[in-house]
Amino acid sequence: MNCQKKIKKEIVLRIIYKEGKWMAFNDDISVSGRTLEDLDIKLKDLLKKIFKKGTKIKIRMEFDYNTLPFWMTQYQPYYFYRIVEYEI
Repeated sequence: MNCQKKIKKEIVLRIIYKEGKWMAFNDDISVSGRTLEDLDIKLKDLLKKIFKKGTKIKIRMEFDYNTLPFWMTQYQPYYFYRIVEYEI
């Protein structure tokens, strides 16, 4: 029986949309993708290289509104705040 305690981590990333790509980053992590789904896949792949198996990770993506794309200006800023959780 595996009784190891799950390690929990929380990471905050700044997210922007620039030149047709979503980019999420902080001082230690940087990923980009054409779509949010692509961004999520690349982020999970990167986290698998950094953290041990069994680690639970909560990612908070906070949008930098200085980079808000024109097509999103019709929405209120508080609509874009993402939380993604992974178990590696």
